[in-house]
Amino acid sequence: MMSRASLCGSALVVGALLVGVAGLLHPVLTGDADAQLDAIASTAHWRVIHWSLALGFVVLVAGLALASAIHRTTPGEIAARVGATVAVFGYAVSLVGVLFMLSAARELAEVHAATGDAAFLYDMLHPFALAALRLGAFAVSVALCAFGLAIRSGASWPRWLGPAAVVAGAIGAAIGVLVPEHSPATIGGVAIAAAWQLLAGVVLVGREVRAHRQERRRIGGLTAGTAG
Repeated sequence: MMSRASLCGSALVVGALLVGVAGLLHPVLTGDADAQLDAIASTAHWRVIHWSLALGFVVLVAGLALASAIHRTTPGEIAARVGATVAVFGYAVSLVGVLFMLSAARELAEVHAATGDAAFLYDMLHPFALAALRLGAFAVSVALCAFGLAIRSGASWPRWLGPAAVVAGAIGAAIGVLVPEHSPATIGGVAIAAAWQLLAGVVLVGREVRAHRQERRRIGGLTAGTAG
């Protein structure tokens, strides 16, 4: 049976990869409503990209919940609980924006391609999705800072991951506050968090693999000694 650390690390890696690859494939939406709708309509894998983001958010929440459980009974327990709670809120709010772009924005783009009449409605609804993505990214960044504090004081994970999380979360939160309202960079907090989550997941899985190998060698040595 996989340990909690292995499950946590695996969830962070899978979720971060889903979010990261989808983010790299996502077209940058710039210009007026007509230009953005044209870009959406011409992106063949638009729905796949946004389903990847949505599923990645769910997997990351599972990984962060496990991270909070790992820090239970450590000095970082409270900070980890705060991080998990705020992360759930952040990804849930972000999911609202993602699902809008997955469904309504794509339908509007198809209508616009056929009739040219959807730009006004898109202009009315798209700011709501952007606001959800911006607030969600800010909350995810705050959660990352909280997890950084938990790791630094909890001693359950390599401590250098703690300051790295705090710095990454602070940068993401600053982006959420300072960038222009309609800038594609408003979701930078989620992207930065995914980069840290991928790093943390790889570190955790690698550590568990090394521990498992050492245990197998130890058992093998004891077995050989007994046989001798």
